[in-house]
Amino acid sequence: MRNHLVGAIAVMAMCAASLAAEPTCPRVVSGKVFLDANKNGTLDPGEKGVPGVRITDGVEFVTTAADGAYTIRISDDPTFPYRPAQTVSVCWPTGTWPSGQWWARLSNVKDAASVHFGLRKDAQKVPFVFLHMTDPHEFFNNGNKHFLEWMNAMPTDVKFMIDTGDTYRPKAVEKPYKLTFITAVGNHDTWELAEPPKDPDDGGYGPFTKRLGPVRWSFDCAGIHFVGVDVIEQRKQSAMIDWLAKDLASVKPGTRVVMAYHYPDPGGDPRFVKLLRDHKVELILGGHGHAYAYSEEGPVPLLTAYHWQPPGTCNVLAVSDKGIAHGVYCLGCKWKQKALGAHSRRCPVRWADHVLVPQIRKLFGTKRTLEAGALQGKQTVTLTEPHVLVRGKIALGRAQRIVVRIGPAQKPLEIAYDGRRLVVDGTNFPFAPRPAQKTLDLTVFVHHKMLTLWANNFFFIEKSVPLTKATAVTLAAEGGPATVESMTVQEIKPDPANRSTSYFCPCAHGAVRRVPLPR
Repeated sequence: MRNHLVGAIAVMAMCAASLAAEPTCPRVVSGKVFLDANKNGTLDPGEKGVPGVRITDGVEFVTTAADGAYTIRISDDPTFPYRPAQTVSVCWPTGTWPSGQWWARLSNVKDAASVHFGLRKDAQKVPFVFLHMTDPHEFFNNGNKHFLEWMNAMPTDVKFMIDTGDTYRPKAVEKPYKLTFITAVGNHDTWELAEPPKDPDDGGYGPFTKRLGPVRWSFDCAGIHFVGVDVIEQRKQSAMIDWLAKDLASVKPGTRVVMAYHYPDPGGDPRFVKLLRDHKVELILGGHGHAYAYSEEGPVPLLTAYHWQPPGTCNVLAVSDKGIAHGVYCLGCKWKQKALGAHSRRCPVRWADHVLVPQIRKLFGTKRTLEAGALQGKQTVTLTEPHVLVRGKIALGRAQRIVVRIGPAQKPLEIAYDGRRLVVDGTNFPFAPRPAQKTLDLTVFVHHKMLTLWANNFFFIEKSVPLTKATAVTLAAEGGPATVESMTVQEIKPDPANRSTSYFCPCAHGAVRRVPLPR
């Protein structure tokens, strides 16, 4: 009995020592959300408050008053046994963007009555483009010079980057980049240690909130609601689902919703799936599998990305009134390779030569080669088969843009390129301006209302299109002459055996997905 008592006293003493070592942090936080007129991130005299903006501590929400002021009482969160690691953040509305830090960690709060968040006016409209990356695994700032230069050269209509986790121990993630990074927590961003760490910031969510921000966040852009949650530990998901239900309850019915979290398959919790269905979530961005894949999470399309090792891969998402089209940018998967374009065998950017062409070679029909040299006006090839593989290399020269049209003359599928943007079926995909991009190196496969496209050895896209059959391919130069370096049009015959091609799916388990061939 005495030994049990001594043990209990020792445990109580350890807990008391731990609590004593924990830095003080506020139980109540107040401040103001203000319109940052001079965009310096600081509340200056005369700057007006912004009413009706939500503030969250990851458990509850409050809304700013008419003068932009708020007060939030910090709630207990079972996923944060170390309270100083909790955060307070602003859920900024459409038409605004943070002018400085949009979140505050409780351990860093010096004055609990003056936790202010500045917003600047921001022109937002559909269409716009944002990027998605995942799973950098600490290599984020290693060897990414080319990716950094390319990213910072992206046109201004790229709004932000969402990172879906496993970014642990980053070094000044946002500083080299012009884009705003918003990160969802991954399993490697949390440290579950066998023994309590000497520094609580070395365990649990401490490392993540110390460097990257809140584990639950939301904001609006151009009328679309973006929300990120911590789908990590299934035994602790109740607090996350409660918070998500409160967040989505504030969204007006009919608002488009995009969600981000690390783990595909959040345990099949029926409350979670019901939230996805009831609020008609349009798309989920995920990670963890180190794979580019487009699948489903319950009732919602799920897009994951290949793991990001510099020079890097990332998904590009083009948001329009019609939906969200997605592609892949890659400047070389193996960061130890010095040459750009050194893609992994799992990267979709190299599927054209290594997967697609070998699979469909047995179905090749008539092949036509367009005349090389100056292109003024247009050249047209009439097809006898309804499906087609087009491969070409065309230099812009003095042309303002080059256009490839596939399909009937009345309503063809159009692919246009002007050196800065690739427009596919009316969707804009921005390219960074580099001298090498004055030439478009293009592979297009059209079959069964599906377009698969590769461009310039770093862009890939799959997209459903309304085209039922090709009928013709037209290459045109607009605004001046272009130069055709090479151009072939390969007809694809029907498959008499009704078979499907196997695209190698770049996932950790080496799975394949079956794609119907022409029949």
